[in-house]
Formats: sequence, structure tokens, C-alpha cells
Amino acid sequence: MTDRQMNDRAEYHPYFARKLGHRMARDHGWRSDRQWHCLRRLWNLESSWRVHADNPNNSAYGIPQALPGSKMSSAGDHWRRSAHTQITWGIRYVRDRYHGPCVAMHHKNRHGWY
Repeated sequence: MTDRQMNDRAEYHPYFARKLGHRMARDHGWRSDRQWHCLRRLWNLESSWRVHADNPNNSAYGIPQALPGSKMSSAGDHWRRSAHTQITWGIRYVRDRYHGPCVAMHHKNRHGWY
């Protein structure tokens, strides 16, 4: 299945968002099972890999729960419904702020947010 096909299905099926996320994380260079486990767990806790996950307490949105969600527009079009755009933004955020998913997960465990 192509990335585009997974992205189209991911809008309504988190299974495809996780599959796409796994592929994108690997392509980004996070090839170890440990890094994938941390990213998968982090975004399971944040959104359950749901593209339309919306936090009613703030304006966090999407798979990585960007705050505000609109900042994901820097990663591509259709940030409200595109798993690919959300995952791209989320990978960049985790890389730039924490250098990897396991450090981000550790921060979330200690502080309740990342």
C-alpha cells in the first residue's frame, strides 16, 4: 500500500495512521524498535493515533496533539485531516525539541506533557 493510500484511509482508521507513522519514522532514521515503541506509545497516549483528536481543554489537535493545531500547517496542506502532514510535523517537533521519541516519552512520563 502506498503512503497516499494509507493517508487517505488514516483519516478514519487509526490503524493506517500507525502504519504510516511507522514507515515515516523509519524513513526519518528512527529504525530501532525502541524508538518506534516510544513514538507509538507517546501518540497512543496523546490521540490514539486519531487524525481528528481534539482536546476540549485547549486547542491541541491531531495525532501529535499540536498546540495550537494550526501550527501543523507548516508541514503541509490539509493539516486537519492529513495523517501524513500531522506525522511529518510531529516527527519534526520530537526531533527538534527532544532529539528522539524516547526522550519525549520520558518527558511526558515526568511532566504529563511533551
